[in-house]
Amino acid sequence: MITTWPAANVQQLAVNLHPLFQQRGVPGTHELDRLLADLGQIRSGKVEGLRLPVFNKSIDDRVAKDKWRSLEKAPRLSFWRGGVWVSRHKSK
Repeated sequence: MITTWPAANVQQLAVNLHPLFQQRGVPGTHELDRLLADLGQIRSGKVEGLRLPVFNKSIDDRVAKDKWRSLEKAPRLSFWRGGVWVSRHKSK
């Protein structure tokens, strides 16, 4: 299962801000507020009704909401992987 919190408007970001936004996972293309809210709910142990988005790499987008994952109980451990956790602006 691949669960992620990408922004739904990545293509619009590419048009409005920079073409690199077309690439999945660049800094600024994830819904960090939602991620933090979901993690907070998981940490509280109150996961009833929580739906976690699932990302399909073959279509470079989330699956339909009815295919998102739910939790029966809060996990005791979660594993995170990623290439960019902190990105700072670098002047020219």
